[in-house]
Amino acid sequence: MSDSLLVDAHPDEPDPGTIAQRSAMSVPRLLCRSRDGVAVTYDPVGSHAATHFADTPGLLEATALVLGRMSIVGGPRVNTSDAGYIVGTSDLVPIRSGDRIVYAQRTGRDVYSVFNCSRDPWPCSLVTTVLEEPDEKGARLLRTAWVGTAAPPFPGDQCSSPESLDFWSQNALAWGNQQVRPGTVTTVCPW
Repeated sequence: MSDSLLVDAHPDEPDPGTIAQRSAMSVPRLLCRSRDGVAVTYDPVGSHAATHFADTPGLLEATALVLGRMSIVGGPRVNTSDAGYIVGTSDLVPIRSGDRIVYAQRTGRDVYSVFNCSRDPWPCSLVTTVLEEPDEKGARLLRTAWVGTAAPPFPGDQCSSPESLDFWSQNALAWGNQQVRPGTVTTVCPW
């Protein structure tokens, strides 16, 4: 990886800003119906799911597939399912001594993520989904989805947990698969 990538990760794309700076959610779009008939919607513009769908061709279809197989009435908010085929690559990699680590804000995020420049993503058939609680009609909004196993939110996220700091001190995202906001890349840990 060249150092120029760290300085200007995506120079041809406008900085869409953080979630707090962007407008309200776009009109939710129906993604699928679960096995038990629950409508699952997602924000195709402003959600974390939308950024992952843009970064990973085929993830939207795989997410609809795994959610369509699930019964989600009263089910878990976070779920990891096997799609039965390689959906893409998982960015979650361990941090080992000597690895080159950087921190940056991903597109549409307010908090910093940790990236490992020394490890490659790996082929994966797992899809993790995070659903909001049911609305008044029982529909579930997909907050995010990604290829790979479940992981706690990053430190500083409104949903972070006590395990977040420990987990993200030992694990990172593989550098290069996800868009980052220009000017946010640093080698200094922000947590």
